[in-house]
Order: sequence, then C-alpha cells, then structure tokens
Amino acid sequence: MGQEGSALAIPGLMISKESSSVSLCRAHGPGLPGGVREGEEARALGGRFPGGTAVGEPRVSSPGWTGANIPVPSLPCCPERERGARRTGGLEPLDPTLLQLRGGEGDKRGGQRVLGMAGLGDTWKRGVPAAGCTMVEVTVTPQSSLADRPVQIRVRGLSPSQLVTLRAWLKDEQGECFQSRAFFRADGAGEVDPGLHAALGGSYSGVWPMGLFWFLQPDTLFRRLVKRDVAGSPFRVRLEVFDGLSLGTDLREQPLGSCEAERWYVGPGVQRVPIREGRVRGALFLPPGPGPFPGVIDLFGGAGGLIEFRAGLLASRGFAVLALAFFAYDDLPRVLAQLDLEYFEEAAELLLRHPKVRGPGLGVVGVSKGAEVALAMATFLPQVVATVWINGTSFLYGNPLVYKELRIPAIPYYTERVLFTEVGAMDNSAIFTDPRDPARQASAIPVEKIRGKVLFVVGEADRSFNSKLFAELALARMPPESGRILSYPGAGHLIEPPGSPLCSNSSIRGTPKPVAWGGELQPHARAQEHSWQEILQFLELHLGSVAAMKL
Repeated sequence: MGQEGSALAIPGLMISKESSSVSLCRAHGPGLPGGVREGEEARALGGRFPGGTAVGEPRVSSPGWTGANIPVPSLPCCPERERGARRTGGLEPLDPTLLQLRGGEGDKRGGQRVLGMAGLGDTWKRGVPAAGCTMVEVTVTPQSSLADRPVQIRVRGLSPSQLVTLRAWLKDEQGECFQSRAFFRADGAGEVDPGLHAALGGSYSGVWPMGLFWFLQPDTLFRRLVKRDVAGSPFRVRLEVFDGLSLGTDLREQPLGSCEAERWYVGPGVQRVPIREGRVRGALFLPPGPGPFPGVIDLFGGAGGLIEFRAGLLASRGFAVLALAFFAYDDLPRVLAQLDLEYFEEAAELLLRHPKVRGPGLGVVGVSKGAEVALAMATFLPQVVATVWINGTSFLYGNPLVYKELRIPAIPYYTERVLFTEVGAMDNSAIFTDPRDPARQASAIPVEKIRGKVLFVVGEADRSFNSKLFAELALARMPPESGRILSYPGAGHLIEPPGSPLCSNSSIRGTPKPVAWGGELQPHARAQEHSWQEILQFLELHLGSVAAMKL
C-alpha cells in the first residue's frame, strides 16, 4: 500500500493512512472533486451523510475540502448489479458502481496497512457515495406535513435519461411494512419530479405527484394502513432512489440516495383529550387557541373500537372533533346488539357543552355503519345540522334502532349469500336484501324528518353495500335542497382522507375471513382527494368558518 503517510490514487478510489474505508463513487459530470481531506471517512453508515447532514436532510457535496489534489478521471455511470458480497482477490477490475469497503483493523505487515477483502472481515456496500463525490439527492418538501397535504418529491444528480426506481415504504405501529415504487427516466438535467414526469410503471403509471404515498400496499395480504397513535408520532415514510429497475422488497437494499418524510395526523398545538364521561367514550381533538370552534362527531363502522386519524386531521383544519366509539371499546358492549340513539344524543350534548365548541348545531361524519348512525342522528337529533354520509345504508340492517319510545326494526343479514373473492375475502354485497321491497319499508330511516343538510359520498365500486342505491333512495325522500350526492366510479368502500392508500380487502374484528371493500387504485385515489375537499367545504359552509393551521 506504500509507506506510512502516503495515499494511493486509483481511478475513482482513494485510501488515506488514517482511514479504514475504501470508497468508490459514481461520477456525474466532468470529474470527481479534486481531493479528500486526510482522516475524513464516509459517514453514511452512521446515520449522517458527508458534510454533516442528518439522514432525511438535503445532502450536498463539499467542494471546499482541503488536502492533496489528486487528479481523478470521470467514471462511467453503470447500473447496480447483483447485491451482497463481492468476492475478489484484489482491487481490479474496478466496478464502476457505488461501493464502499468498510474495513476492520486490518493488518500491518512490514509497516504497511493491508486492508482485508470481502469475505475476510470487510463488506462491500453498494450505493453509498464517498465524501467529496457528487451525490444523488432525494428531497421531499415540506419534510414534515399533515397526512392529507401534498408534498413535492425531487431527485437530482442522476445522468440524463437514466432509468431509476423510486420507492416509498413505511412501517406501521404493528411493524407491518407498506411499500410502493415507480419507474422513471431522468430528464435532460438528470432530475426526476413525480409531479412533472410520468411514471413508466410500477405501483402506478402516469403523472401522480403523490402516487408514492397514495399507492402504498402492504407486504402482508389483508393489512390496512391505519394510524393508531395519532397524537404521539407521525408515519415516517422512507423515499429512496435505485438505479435501473428495482423489483425486490428487501428494505436493506442500498439506494443511490434517500430521505424521510414525516406524515402527521395532528397539527402543531392540537390537543387530544380522552373522553370518559357518563356513558360516552372517545377522544376529543381541539385546535390550538381559545375558540370557540365548530363541533363535529366522527364515526367509523362495524369493526368497533376507536379510530381517530380522521378526527385529528379535521381538528387540524379548525374543527373541534369528538372521535366517538360506540362498541368494542373500553367498557362499551363488545358486540353491537342495537343502535341506542340516546347514547349518541348524550355525546352530542357533551360536545356542545364544551367551552371551546361553538353551537348551537354540530356536524357528524360517518362511514359504513357509522354512516347509518349519522343519518339516524340527522333525522332525530335537532343538534345535528350538517351530516357527511360515506358509503352506508339508509335502512336499518342487522341492528334495530331504539330512541326513547321509538323502535325501528332491522332487516336481517342473509349471510348465506356471501361470496368469496379470488383472494379469499368475503364479498358481503349480496347479504343485503333489496330495500325497495315493500316489506322492508318499516326499516327505513325516516329521513323526511331531516332539518339539516346531508352530503352523500358514494364509491360506485363498493363491494360491501350498494351505496349509490341507498343514497338515491334517501335523497328521494328528503326535503328538497337538503342533500346532494357525490358519486365516484371506481372508488371502493373505504373512502378516507387522501393520505390513506386504497384498502380493497382487510381483516376486521368480528369476521371469520377478511372483507372485500372494493375499489380501483387510481379512481379511488382521485375520489379521496376530491371528496375530502368537498367534505371540508361542506362542514365549513354549514357550521361556520374555521382557521386551518399550516403544516
């Protein structure tokens, strides 16, 4: 290796006396930076990139480094090939890919440092540029944002027309991994911007600025991406770029560049207050400031429990939101035997009594079984003046409704009509009998009594209900001008805020097999983006103005 204090110059390679690292980096442009300061090591494996920037921060080369200027010719830009260890008896031939050799102590023989080769205690790492080399840069702007807000992803430092793979992945609170990827060719400046450049293939194709987020899919079948710890932490989405077509799912694969995006479900200053008052169980989300704020009750469906992510996002838009559980949570009944409307009335009164909630009316948002409940609340509770119904029914199915002296009977489920899909999920759409049968009219929610406004949000590819039919039947019986329907071809059952990827099948509490929700990736994504803005405008129109925070 030469005498102590010397450095060995090999095209694209430099070894200094203090360093046990050998780095070979891809050159983009006329040549590599002129020299490397002695003792400087590539620190990417330690969680920080060259120049001292942390993982997730924009990374830049360091042209001002001092030290001997050693002329180093440009290296060709070749794609990464096989992964794992590269076993070789020497340094030649040089592989013009992104490699890093992390040595141990090495041997000293006759005053010379001898670095061990791969397989003898050292490891070839691909995709980690050395300090001083032009680096592939991946950025997301803003780095921290609310989950329903758009961000901009950009990749710089590629070769013109270079074929690359952009991959996004995250792990939920249960450790389940969700991934998406898209294939691009860099433009003439060596850049990729998914908001301007069409994806050639992968999880989607075409121009989708948020496609890597919206088309995340689970590694394990039947998993649904749901944020549980809404106030405590964000989803951390890793964004990575690879040379060529990267089809593997190994998260240890070394990218050319990467960054991390934080996707929050509450904005700065939003307060979460657990609710356990009287019979009411849930969580209240309050925007920062003195208020008062328009009040909303948020309901989910037949799986029960308490789901809070939509409430957190609504609170970040300036609403005071009660995420309300109504079974299978805390000391509430484990199964839903009936809809006791007095429980929901108690929740509405509790919310309106809060000093930071502006009355006299409030809104309700519900999906699936929660939409059925929301429509009943709009019918019988004068406090409810604005209702968002997402893919529900307008009749009582499975569970009767009771309210004071009133009892509305339920239409039974015909579970023997369930169908199994090609992936083994249950398609439940046939277990609901036709509500237009005259024999079923006693189970209709009497929506003609509604005094407020209702927004019906329908996914026409819903495989749980014929949601469009139920919305049309309800609207036909409601007072004129009291409701409208937003109907989306290709959208499935679980229409959620735009930060949520399509879940077309998932396991839920209380069912022996996973449930088919339906939906097609791209139409469903468009439906979520459009309907969310419509929902926010609808609530603000009928409940009063709000002050949305920026994140």
